[in-house]
Parts: sequence; C-alpha cells; structure tokens
Amino acid sequence: PSGCSSKKVRTSTNSLHHLSRSSKEAGFCVFSTRHALVVVVCYTLIMKEAFMTSEEKAYIAGIIDGEGTVTLSRAHVEELPAPKVSVANNSLELLKWIREKVGSGVIIKRSRREPHHKDHYVLDISNNWALNLLMEVKEYLIIKKPHAELLISRYKNVTPRNGRYTSELLAGKLQLVNEIRALNQRC
Repeated sequence: PSGCSSKKVRTSTNSLHHLSRSSKEAGFCVFSTRHALVVVVCYTLIMKEAFMTSEEKAYIAGIIDGEGTVTLSRAHVEELPAPKVSVANNSLELLKWIREKVGSGVIIKRSRREPHHKDHYVLDISNNWALNLLMEVKEYLIIKKPHAELLISRYKNVTPRNGRYTSELLAGKLQLVNEIRALNQRC
C-alpha cells in the first residue's frame, strides 16, 4: 500500500494472500489520520491452534479487564459489527506473548502524541478468534465478564453464516450492538 515505509512491506502486503495461514508477517506501515501519525505493524497475523494453561488464561483475563476492550466493531464501513477484543499496552513483548497464546491477532503501533509519551501498541483480535478467546477466559474475567457472556450467548444467534440478514436477525444484531455499547459506557 502507498505510504509504507519499506519495500519489504509493499512486497509482502501485495503478496500476502500467497502466504500460509500460519505465518503472515510484514513490517511497519505509516499513514496519518486527522489526529496523529500512526505507524501500523500490519499483517502480523498468526492463526493457529493455541493452548493456554489456567494460569495463562487468568493472566490474559486480568489484562483484558485492566487494559482491554470487548466490543462489536466494523472492519469496513459496509459491514455489520463483529466481535473484537483489543488490548492496549506499552509493552510490545506482552502483546506478542498474548497473540502467541491466543493464536491470532494484529498488533498496531501508535506513535507518540506528545514528545514525553512512550509509543504504545494495540493488539486487535477479531471475529471468531475474539469469541474463542472470550470463551477461554470468561471464568476469569471480572469487569468484562458481562460483555463476554453477552457476546458468547447471543452473537452467533443473530449472525447468519451466509451473511443474509432477515429483518428479525438484523434487529437482533443492532440490539446486541446497542447492549454492548451500553456496557462499555459503564466501564
């Protein structure tokens, strides 16, 4: 994509679909938004079966409770919102560890807004990977437990596999979006 800081990134993002499902790695992309210059570590997906011990599940749940967001979010304007778990932290090492344990995720590096601020990173886990993570850590969540229970219990019931929504399914999906938004306003 235009704006990438290296030829390696341009090459790897253009040929990303040729890579195996288990090793989509790239570099940094740079683009500006209305509010800040954003450096994105893009296409750093690792999609594999992951195994977590009870202690690791509890630790990740604590990080989600303290540093995370559980929501429904759109990847594209024309799409309806899908489950998303995001964790923001200054430690890239921590987010890489979580991504490895979960088996999926995209890490985004956000540039400093002020010179005295440190760079920070966001790990985004979306769609079924987010639901699977929430199922794994639900028993250890405290603050985000209502969010997880709501998504786990209702999301699949209001989302058709073929993407064709009846008026009832669409109404149910929009109701779920509103309920998740209401929960996030309380946190």
